Amino acid sequence: MTRKSNLISQIALALLIVISMILSACATAATEAPTQAVQPEATQPAAELVKADPTAVPATAAPTEGPAAAEPEINGKLVIMFSVEELSDESLKEFTDMYPSLTVERVPTDETRLRAMIAAGEPPDVFQLGGSQMPAYLSQGVLLQLDDYFSKSEVLKVDDLAPANSFFMWDGEKLGQGGVYGMAKDWSPDYSLWINPDAFVEAGIELPDTSKPITYAQMFEWSQKLTKKNGDQVERIGMTFETYNLEAVVQFRCAEDGVNIYSDDFKQVVIKDNPCAVEALKYYYDASKEGITWSPLNPSPNGWNGKDFQLGLVGITSNGYWYSGLLRGDSTAPMYDKAIMLPAPTWGKMRYSPAYGPSGVVIAAQAQNPDAAWAFFEWFNAGTPAIDRAKSGWGVPSLKSFMQYMPQETAFDKQTYAVVQDEMANAAYIRPINPYFASGPTLDSSFKTNLEMALRDEITFEQMIENIDAEMNQALQDGLAAFGK
Repeated sequence: MTRKSNLISQIALALLIVISMILSACATAATEAPTQAVQPEATQPAAELVKADPTAVPATAAPTEGPAAAEPEINGKLVIMFSVEELSDESLKEFTDMYPSLTVERVPTDETRLRAMIAAGEPPDVFQLGGSQMPAYLSQGVLLQLDDYFSKSEVLKVDDLAPANSFFMWDGEKLGQGGVYGMAKDWSPDYSLWINPDAFVEAGIELPDTSKPITYAQMFEWSQKLTKKNGDQVERIGMTFETYNLEAVVQFRCAEDGVNIYSDDFKQVVIKDNPCAVEALKYYYDASKEGITWSPLNPSPNGWNGKDFQLGLVGITSNGYWYSGLLRGDSTAPMYDKAIMLPAPTWGKMRYSPAYGPSGVVIAAQAQNPDAAWAFFEWFNAGTPAIDRAKSGWGVPSLKSFMQYMPQETAFDKQTYAVVQDEMANAAYIRPINPYFASGPTLDSSFKTNLEMALRDEITFEQMIENIDAEMNQALQDGLAAFGK
């Protein structure tokens, strides 16, 4: 549940964030914001997909900053911005016991407060960022490059990083290459599917091959059969999605055609004149109109599709491997030990299994105690917390060597582990991320508002697309103005 976004508050914070970033530029050595999207290999479509071998990672640039040559003494004060949900007081005590001369101050996680601290030149030494947030922070020069630390570490090595860590690599213009500026705490192929086998049997649908991805068209057809109604009462919905991932779904649909929804300089959003973007949004519109997925007129009875699926009220849900942690957590739930994981669906032209943008750990360029920050960084990402996270099933480990800790005991464990391994071999991790505004939450909010009007026949689908395009571009222009662009 901690992964669900509060879309309204995110959008409200967007202007606060970009305005404070202007202030932070006065206190930090800012670099120019990226002028083009991440470029693919020559053999891939020009949609910035990075399909990675799980045993390989992007090359890193020569380090520019790092610790002193001598072994540093860890003392003084360390300021961290971490929520209790991500790091319990009990777990933190293990770290503080390791360094009795170090005082650790925990600051509650708060995006607005983080920006204010950065603008004041007093950022937390260590804090968390999502992969989708990285371009905005990197372009302002507020994050410490960590290559030298990695090169001297005995527990963290660049060649042991899982490919999703590409979100935390930067060459000054593009994600996915160059220096290392952070590390995912864990990650997940976020678009994998989970199916309710009881619903499939009842609907007369043969259980699918878990080693082969289905298409979105196939999922739509199945969902028509999986939806179960008693009069006007929906007893089971065909399929559900995490709508905060909508931007990436549209981007990866367009990736199959080799195009992007942003201009090369990120100063324009192209929705209405992008047939692939229109197709992806129409898929959700059609599913809502037909009543085979939750919608503003037929909302989730529990407020979240993940809970609905757990209770057996959904045929297919789109959630990543992290969802296995929740499914393991309640042995009384109908889907406990029953749900089956499938690879992410495709639009029919190419296979991918993307990560939306994993939550990670970074160190501030202006950190007052960088050596202590690195000691914490090592402990959190390669110590007891990292092992415990891997064993929980709430995410794929950020270190390839830690995948041995993933649950592999029960039949459920073995099935999900096999799918994840297959997903990793076909994964696309990097997508174009606009640094100038909160693009994902903006699209989600605009889509929901206009979808409801379209479903009520107050506007046409075409007008819905026009509105989304206009609202996205207006939000982008507001962001550019705040950046002085």
